[in-house]
Amino acid sequence: MITYGSNPTVGSFKLREVDNAPIFDPFNPANPHITSPGKSVSLPKNAIEQNLVEEFYHTFGEAKKIRRGDILSKTTAGDIRAAGFDVIYAPTHNSLWHLRIVEKTRTFDEIGREWLSSAFKKVGKIKKSID
Repeated sequence: MITYGSNPTVGSFKLREVDNAPIFDPFNPANPHITSPGKSVSLPKNAIEQNLVEEFYHTFGEAKKIRRGDILSKTTAGDIRAAGFDVIYAPTHNSLWHLRIVEKTRTFDEIGREWLSSAFKKVGKIKKSID
């Protein structure tokens, strides 16, 4: 199981500037170990019974402000690959559970993003902001 901190729509899979940045090896910060652009996802802390707040903190760190309306979605590596993308382990200094979805046979154009968005299912939505 893989989690994504957004609603799985075509628009949410558009690459932003941060999605083009290399990911540096947390054990050797001078070494970028992932240079392919892509979307960030995470391995969940608890794949069976997900507590949304716990999963948001696990995915984004304790510094993440959790807001009403935040959405968590899920999929599997197999479904991502079936959509024409690949998912690779890409740990960061903030999260050893971090993964990156990268292009394989499809790209992050509108058709590719449509295929990718169809691979995800919404898990739930945060009902109350947490300060």
